[in-house]
Amino acid sequence: MARLEGQYLMLFMASLLLIWLTEKENKKELDFFSLTMLLLLLFPWTAGLLVRYQTAFYSPQNLWRLLPLTAVSAYGLVLAETKMLAAATQAGGLRLRAEKKRRLYEVLVVAALAVFLFLCGTLSLGRTVTEEKQRLDGLPEEAAILTYLDIPEDDCIYLLAPDEVSAWARIYNGNLLLPYGRDLYEPELSAYLFDTYDEEMLLLHDWVNTGLNIWENEEQEKYAEADFLNYCAEAGYHYLIFSYERYNGVLAEALAEQDAYRENYTTRLPYVIYELQ
Repeated sequence: MARLEGQYLMLFMASLLLIWLTEKENKKELDFFSLTMLLLLLFPWTAGLLVRYQTAFYSPQNLWRLLPLTAVSAYGLVLAETKMLAAATQAGGLRLRAEKKRRLYEVLVVAALAVFLFLCGTLSLGRTVTEEKQRLDGLPEEAAILTYLDIPEDDCIYLLAPDEVSAWARIYNGNLLLPYGRDLYEPELSAYLFDTYDEEMLLLHDWVNTGLNIWENEEQEKYAEADFLNYCAEAGYHYLIFSYERYNGVLAEALAEQDAYRENYTTRLPYVIYELQ
């Protein structure tokens, strides 16, 4: 599948120009649509209108999906192969009728176009390989930390964790329950929904991820950390996971002085786990 990386957009434009100039008698709706969308996307004003028209579920880059890049590029390459082969086999006005010579010309033309295609960029599969740090078992760190939890097969447990870990929780095990859904930390998922989380849940989300950073001194911060830990215990969250960046001195001190949670595992991953006693 041809994507917008590299020079595939230029290849698309060259293919569209070739189709437009050589297929005048047989205009196709695809050609007209492709040219119209290209012009709309290239001009800032019309592109801005399209961005406003599409919902917030999509980024501006998604507009280029309206361009039939692969189809038109393939059509143009096939048309170029046909034209080049016809020109090569009729050089000097003499048609080469020898089948072997025709096959040779065809192979050379296809090889030249294939090299040209690959010089435009890298063809990639629809599924891309993630670049997260992975362990030997192939799990990224954000999912690997979940392997340290004791999850019963016939019961559910409640987990409070940073966003990157929460994103893997339900994929890893359906018995892991979260206090909020991904729509809280991926706004595009709730772009036009009227349901919102209450302030208490929003504060809890910010607290487990980055901390609130609104306190005047460490004493107030420590009191607030203890208050959140008590809230989690009363709500029945079985596991709390903190990233090393979040696990600062004040939070560590508050965790050491409370009685509801105990440190569960010390792992080589950049996270700490606390379990409800």
